[in-house]
Amino acid sequence: MPRIVEELRQSLSEVTSLPFLFIGSGFSRRYLDLPDWKGLIDFFAKEAHPEGSEFAYQLYKNEVDTDNLPQEQLLPLIAKAIEKDYTLKFLTDKKFASLREKYSEQINRDVSCLKIGIAEYFDSISSAFKSPMYQDEVESLKAIKGKVSGVVTTNYDTFLEYIFDDFESYVGQEELLFSQIYELAEIYKIHGCCSLPESLVVSADDYSAFNKKNAYLAAKLLTIFLEHPVIFIGYSLNDPNIRQILGNIVQCLNGDQLQKFSNRLFFLVRASDTRPESVIKIEKEFDGRTFGVTEIVRNDFSEIYNSIGLATPRYEPRILRALKKNLYELVTSNDPQGKLHVLDIEDTDNMDNVDFVMGVGAWQQIGDEGYVSLEPVDLFEDLLYDNRKYDKVKIVNLVLPKLLKMHSNSLPVFKYVQGLEGDLPQEVYCYVTSFSTFDSHLNATIRNKSPLDVHSILDVKRGYNLEDESGARKCLEEVVKLKKEEIIAEDLRGLLVEIYEFYPNMFREERKPSFMSQFRKAMKIYDWMVYCDDKK
Repeated sequence: MPRIVEELRQSLSEVTSLPFLFIGSGFSRRYLDLPDWKGLIDFFAKEAHPEGSEFAYQLYKNEVDTDNLPQEQLLPLIAKAIEKDYTLKFLTDKKFASLREKYSEQINRDVSCLKIGIAEYFDSISSAFKSPMYQDEVESLKAIKGKVSGVVTTNYDTFLEYIFDDFESYVGQEELLFSQIYELAEIYKIHGCCSLPESLVVSADDYSAFNKKNAYLAAKLLTIFLEHPVIFIGYSLNDPNIRQILGNIVQCLNGDQLQKFSNRLFFLVRASDTRPESVIKIEKEFDGRTFGVTEIVRNDFSEIYNSIGLATPRYEPRILRALKKNLYELVTSNDPQGKLHVLDIEDTDNMDNVDFVMGVGAWQQIGDEGYVSLEPVDLFEDLLYDNRKYDKVKIVNLVLPKLLKMHSNSLPVFKYVQGLEGDLPQEVYCYVTSFSTFDSHLNATIRNKSPLDVHSILDVKRGYNLEDESGARKCLEEVVKLKKEEIIAEDLRGLLVEIYEFYPNMFREERKPSFMSQFRKAMKIYDWMVYCDDKK
């Protein structure tokens, strides 16, 4: 057995969790011969330029590059520069007539024509999936999908969905942050997907909006990095996307956690004439924190994929995900309608139609208040009415770590950590440090809109009918655009109570995600204003 295979097998066997794969554009270049980020921008620069110049990329580059910027900053600016010219051609040139018809609904919703073009470009290469380069490697990867917990990617194409064909995909930052995820048999497409053009992160404005929410994303990914080995494929160690994500995560870790983190990070890169096959432990520094990663340089990736395949999980991730999903839906439903069956665990054909209930011990052993069964609605109602008399220590240690992970940090936290001494659980500590400022709770897109003509919650409230869900949502959208000094905490609480009493079942009924998102955001701001002891 080659040394790297044995080392990787040993590293994977030291943890009980299956690995996550973190996959970048080099993966699609290797197997589908797709262009890198610069090559993609160069292609669309030629498409966009009024003269169709073969030097279109250089012309747009000269237009925006006044400070000799690094490529990771320059390319999104070039994408923004070509968007106007590309849109004009897309909407008027007869060569795009069929695409205008195909994407008429998106055009009428003002989805960027450049994003539509890029989405179509990647969608059109799906025919290459069945005959990729390095066919043996792809077959090896497909063979181990039952040995991989999940995939995180910044790629736009759907090649990963083809390989991991029974995984659930979450497209874009918004869907990942505001969906219930299970960290089993899932693909997280954090820069969007060609199947949803508006989700693509392309231009400088897109990256700015993405980075504003990066604390949320880092918190979401933190558990993955702490509990799973992570194997990077198709990324450079110097990739700015990876540096930013890893930099945010390492700031939340203590010394022991940082060491465990280092032992679980692997970068798989291809060998070349100037970069021979090797296995190297490399140290990287982010904002004063140093940690190690293992760089694996190989010609043939199959042996690495086969190493992952040596794991022997009792059940495949897709089965565990179905169980976890059904159990979660059962215990969080007020009126479960599912059926209870005795079913062989390998019989997954009927999995979607069955709820599984598992219980060990008696209720009193769980705790006098039944803390482990608390839901977000319990915490939000306690924040609004301050009437639950919960034990803060139990909330912080038993409830928040689980719920923060499951609900993308969309919970009140400061009410329960206020006045507590000693170390906080990792998820709670990361929340407290990530959301210590007023602006950290706000959506950059909403905040960057035109300033309001009104300057208080009471003035905003007068303009909307709160009994209409659309009116309540728009009122909340306007409230979070107020400046910090314009928000009086008690007025905010009064508004939230009024809205909640109009919609007392909002957490248990289907509501528009945007309404729920705005309500939770306003609740978090109130929690911060009243209970955060270390405002920054």
